[in-house]
Amino acid sequence: MARVLQERVPERKKPDRSDDVSEQILEREPTEEGRGGVRERLFGQLCRHLTKATPDHVFVIGPRLSGKSVMLKHLASHFPRGHFVGSLYWDFRYGTPRTDAEFRSQFAERLRVAVKHARPDLAGDLEPGDEAVSDLLFYALDELHRDGARVLAVLDGFDRLLRDSEITRNLWDELRTLAQTGGLCLVTGSRARLYDLCKNDESRTSTFWQIFHDPPFQVIALL
Repeated sequence: MARVLQERVPERKKPDRSDDVSEQILEREPTEEGRGGVRERLFGQLCRHLTKATPDHVFVIGPRLSGKSVMLKHLASHFPRGHFVGSLYWDFRYGTPRTDAEFRSQFAERLRVAVKHARPDLAGDLEPGDEAVSDLLFYALDELHRDGARVLAVLDGFDRLLRDSEITRNLWDELRTLAQTGGLCLVTGSRARLYDLCKNDESRTSTFWQIFHDPPFQVIALL
């Protein structure tokens, strides 16, 4: 009778992915203590991307009721001082800008509020209704960078903006230019990758989508 030899393959040790932003954290029935720990861990991972000498632009993705909006609001309101001279939280699900002009105007107004305490001179220059608002935005962010400062812009509900607006590639290219000044750090919130949500073929060709850290920061735990 033939003898069957069964070789035991040693179990491979799983790599430590505790600091991997692509890690998906799922707790079906978390305790209050466990839920709080998950929140702290996620928030800490996200903050590490933003406290680098040159912060990452980060897109946060997760399904509805995953807690990403709560995290993003907290990020804009409570980010450690000293890293940014100001921050703004903009939820595109409410008062969604429909055109490039509306986006520029609303962004200028929010940026003006974000920098008014640290740089009232730049805030005074940001006139949302000015025809040259694109130039004013670039000037303000470039000046911040020259001073070694930057603003954190948290843009939530990006799904709605990409679905319900007629924003063109020109606007996305402009936003990339603003982000590259060094005076602006972007964190976005959506249910999927921004490129995958973009319905306009021409807008898909913009290099704006390439400035974000990859892989995305995923939130799938019910916080």
